[in-house]
Amino acid sequence: DGNLRLLVRATPYDGRDALELPIRDNDLAPYLQSSLYIQVEDLRIQELARALRGDERDAWKVALRLRQWVYDHMVPRDTNVRFKSTLEVLEDMEGTCSEYAALYLALCRAVGLPARAAVGFIASPTGELVLHIWTQVYVAEWIDLDPSWAAETVDAAHIKTGQGLLTASGQRRLNGTLAQWLARVDTLELVEYTADDQRFSSAAERLFAEGYQAEKRFVDVRAQELYHQIVLLPWNHRSAQALVHIARYRLQHGDLDDAEWALGRLLRQEGDDRMEDGLFYRARLAAARDQPDESRTYLERLVRDFPDGDLADDALGQLA
Repeated sequence: DGNLRLLVRATPYDGRDALELPIRDNDLAPYLQSSLYIQVEDLRIQELARALRGDERDAWKVALRLRQWVYDHMVPRDTNVRFKSTLEVLEDMEGTCSEYAALYLALCRAVGLPARAAVGFIASPTGELVLHIWTQVYVAEWIDLDPSWAAETVDAAHIKTGQGLLTASGQRRLNGTLAQWLARVDTLELVEYTADDQRFSSAAERLFAEGYQAEKRFVDVRAQELYHQIVLLPWNHRSAQALVHIARYRLQHGDLDDAEWALGRLLRQEGDDRMEDGLFYRARLAAARDQPDESRTYLERLVRDFPDGDLADDALGQLA
């Protein structure tokens, strides 16, 4: 039917076979040198890289240390230039993914760690596929790392179309593979992905967006239908929020059994980030059923488990 489904899996790397720095290999020499945008020999880069490396010689540990430093010290901000060099990035320590990559590549190479750029797409929290650049380091094999990404390692939400050097010819090849890929595709749609045991579902995202808009227009019955459709899907990133919306609506309309059903499903999902909401509305449900002791138990658990949560103050007020 003209559709192609691409399955991407992230392969974990534990660093057990990591080489010792500096890594010297003729085949890897281009990934240790300066280039148009990456100034490895600059004294500031050399001094900073050595200071960050310290006495550590394990290539994987150093790669992670440098990545974390770049992530912690860079400021994410759109820039007016298309691509800044390492030295330009050092001046203001801000930029997009390309500036993060330029700085990280130089620091890696300065300590004898081969590094190159990777380009492709990244899946946003709402399921949008965004053009992105990140990095790869050679520690015994090529491993993807993203200095602009909060997570220590790269997951399957990074969809690579190419990798190489940030030289004039290297950029043409990187852009060429991406352009060829896009030329063969009319529409890109992220169906689902799983990261950190969380399943993203494009169907659920679409239903939730429609349900939220229906709520804003006070079309509550339609909103509830859409939220129930999410609940029928395998558990995903919107399931808990849908159940909260269902429970809140049912409580407001006195449908206590339906509210209990929704909250029961939610509270069975230990560790979900909507557990705080589940405890809060479970307390309200108990209060509506004239069960003050049970209501108090849920509020106390909320305050204990989520002392800094958005609902903790409300819970404390009700407990006073």
